[in-house]
Amino acid sequence: MPGESRYDTNPIRLKGKKDLVEYVAELMGRVATGESAQRIGNTSIEDGNLTVRNGDIIVSETAGNIVLRILHGTEPQVRFFPVGTNDLHRINFFAQNDDTFGETIFMMVETNPETPTSVVDGGKIILSTTSTILSFQPLASGGNEAYIWLNYPGAPEVFDFQGKWMNQFQTTTQQALYPGQASLGAGFGSYTHTYFSAFATTVVPIVTLFNSGGTVSWVLTAQSTSSFTITWSGTTAKTINWWVFRV
Repeated sequence: MPGESRYDTNPIRLKGKKDLVEYVAELMGRVATGESAQRIGNTSIEDGNLTVRNGDIIVSETAGNIVLRILHGTEPQVRFFPVGTNDLHRINFFAQNDDTFGETIFMMVETNPETPTSVVDGGKIILSTTSTILSFQPLASGGNEAYIWLNYPGAPEVFDFQGKWMNQFQTTTQQALYPGQASLGAGFGSYTHTYFSAFATTVVPIVTLFNSGGTVSWVLTAQSTSSFTITWSGTTAKTINWWVFRV
């Protein structure tokens, strides 16, 4: 019949090749995909800006593990995810506006567990327009926070410390402060404390002596980078407290 093909099958297809209609359909599909896909067609951007609206920037490994994520929103965050089978924490950078202590704007760096993500579990640094905090805050696992707060709100140039000092614990010969306490039973008239290692420079011991039995005479009789000695009158039990500063 007029208009009908002489072939039941396109002879080009019989040769294992696409015909013109299939090529056109494939190209139209590629164009449609390219117009709708969200992608960057360059490996680098020079002399220009990359703008991402209402979305995050994610860096991942080949297996899909996220190692870096820049979050959008009114409180921008940068999260780092160290890769490891046993790693359940992340490092989080973020900035906020908050007038709780007069800090109109501040940046915080903290260690967060993967779950729950709203608490600090480890180190924390806060840099604000009015003060700075260096903290260890194990909220996820329990325990008390230890921190150094510089320029405490309402008290300019003031240091606020929370935590406690180690008793008779020397880390290095450059240690700046060495506090301690020792209790002695009755029968002693002097006490010599020897440091674990001789300090690198001169140290100044500030010593007090507690005697529950009343007033006694006592004095610091020797001091060096290696030790100090105090003597007292009477032989009742004593408690000796000291702070040793390196100068």
